[in-house]
Amino acid sequence: DRVVIKDGVIKYECCVDGCKKTFIRIEHLKRHKVLHTGERNYICQVPSCNRSFNRIDNLKQHIRTHLKRNEVTTDVVKPRKKR
Repeated sequence: DRVVIKDGVIKYECCVDGCKKTFIRIEHLKRHKVLHTGERNYICQVPSCNRSFNRIDNLKQHIRTHLKRNEVTTDVVKPRKKR
């Protein structure tokens, strides 16, 4: 990764081949880089749902779809990280 100055603002650039996305905050770059690794450590615990996500906030948003459809109750869906 490298630091670039773009339009007078310090930005952090992703150095994965062909990406070149920039972020104002280093933590946003770190969050972005997981997309390149393919890691999806957060797994939906709803039976018959095989979805997995790279971030817990995305899993939580997905769980809400199960709750809205009344497929499960809140005691069934606890976000868990794959070990």
